[in-house]
Amino acid sequence: MDFFSKIDSPFYINAYPFLAYKSDPNHIDNNYALFQSNAGIHDVKTGLHYDNMFDAQIDAVYAALEATGYGKMDVRVSETGWASGADENQAGATVENARTYNFNLERLFKKSEDSTMARRKDN
Repeated sequence: MDFFSKIDSPFYINAYPFLAYKSDPNHIDNNYALFQSNAGIHDVKTGLHYDNMFDAQIDAVYAALEATGYGKMDVRVSETGWASGADENQAGATVENARTYNFNLERLFKKSEDSTMARRKDN
């Protein structure tokens, strides 16, 4: 991490809300994971409100970097997506959900001024 921080390299992550959702579908709102209308989650520690899991995952990485002394590193998503089919025990892995995730992710990027990445760049 020291080397990458010194050369101003971004920190790349694979962000998969699907993996979090499938691990606990009884407690994670599918709409929250798919960028659809939902009540969202208020982070008591930061005071931020998240209406989707993707932004929350990215901010969690920023928080971890800050906690370990690398708060100036930029976070970039190298891979994301939603499973379109899987074993029966993998909740939410459908073609419809994959289509919804990808469509709504594209919408998020088109209005990037509202995304977590834009909020971080403003600070």
